[in-house]
Amino acid sequence: MSEAIVVTVQERGRINLGKLATHERYFAKAMDDGTIILEPAVLVTSKQKELLDAVESRVTLRSFSEILEVVKGALPPTPDDVTILGDGTRIDSREAAYTWLADLTAERFGLPPRGPSD
Repeated sequence: MSEAIVVTVQERGRINLGKLATHERYFAKAMDDGTIILEPAVLVTSKQKELLDAVESRVTLRSFSEILEVVKGALPPTPDDVTILGDGTRIDSREAAYTWLADLTAERFGLPPRGPSD
């Protein structure tokens, strides 16, 4: 935690947070007693929020980070132990799994898919 500093409200109601501000955007909330609370904010579109909510509601046993940890520690597949998706894509290496996960994430958030070398 940083040391407290004195800030002065300027004529138009603005304040300069200087080095205290470590994020680009904040949600600001004024309390009844005059206290102002700033919380770091990330803005998303309503469609992105809808997708995030849908994904969050479907995650029950594992989080995305837990799934990535499992994939990182996976042994190489045997010839008869390869996932083949409905479109014919073979998930036969860690790189293929990472690419598939990246493409799936991009699709969910309406972003362009990553290529194999990204």
